[in-house]
Amino acid sequence: MQAEVAITNFVPSMNVSTQAAKLINCVAEGPGYSNASPTLGPIKKSSITVEGIKAARVDADVTIADPARKVKGDSVVIIAVDTKPVTIFLGATPIGDSASAGLLSQVIGSLKVSK
Repeated sequence: MQAEVAITNFVPSMNVSTQAAKLINCVAEGPGYSNASPTLGPIKKSSITVEGIKAARVDADVTIADPARKVKGDSVVIIAVDTKPVTIFLGATPIGDSASAGLLSQVIGSLKVSK
């Protein structure tokens, strides 16, 4: 399980929905899955707010093709918040791990925007 907060370095004119979608692709193609033959599943996009600030959420499963590992992959969520610069939340839980998914949902529900 992981939960991270960061800022993006995309051009400021790129909207948060596009940034969130690009980032989930970057995660699936990134070094965290480099030796696991990852496959990005269908991406579910939604518009949300974080403390009244416009944000975009994308969810997708990243499956891995490594039979030696005991997990199928990760359920990944990215939330991009329309701050300057754009702030992102990235969370991942093992696919099918409902306890971890529940904790991650609590973390998402607790997100705050520092002003």
